[in-house]
Amino acid sequence: TELLASLPVPTEDIPAKLKKDAKALLEQVDATRFKYAELKPGELGSVKPEFFPPCMANLYSQLLSGVDVPHLGRFDLTTFLLSVGMPSEQVIALFKHAPDYNERVTRYHVTQLAGKRGGKSYSAPSCEKIKAHGFCPLAQCATRHPVTYYKREAFKSLKEKGQPPKAQAKAKA
Repeated sequence: TELLASLPVPTEDIPAKLKKDAKALLEQVDATRFKYAELKPGELGSVKPEFFPPCMANLYSQLLSGVDVPHLGRFDLTTFLLSVGMPSEQVIALFKHAPDYNERVTRYHVTQLAGKRGGKSYSAPSCEKIKAHGFCPLAQCATRHPVTYYKREAFKSLKEKGQPPKAQAKAKA
């Protein structure tokens, strides 16, 4: 009914069969969405840049190319990488490509964002915040959160290869 109510046309005359099929399809979409949304970092294997959403892929490639990524871009990228399970040491190593790299400062900030200092970890920003920061390269993006995008893409890849995520594999054993 939510789906039907969101349509810009009257839905009263839609045949009952189509309404029933739409409801079944919506249930399938919801069931699939929650399969990957509940996965924890590391359950999808090592972090793979090919699954990054366009905003994070862009920031990641800029950093690897030695571009001086602005502070908010560094924050967004770091919190994203930590949220998808990249170890702090790998994140720190990535920043060696920054033109103003300072290991002590980088280590401090990464461990702070990871919650290893002060106890509060930071989560990756939503797409809305990434757009506000000016790092979304797309006019229209069908994603609400970059971590969800990453999990969805990684989950699809594992499913296509017939490899269940680690948590599901353990549960079946």
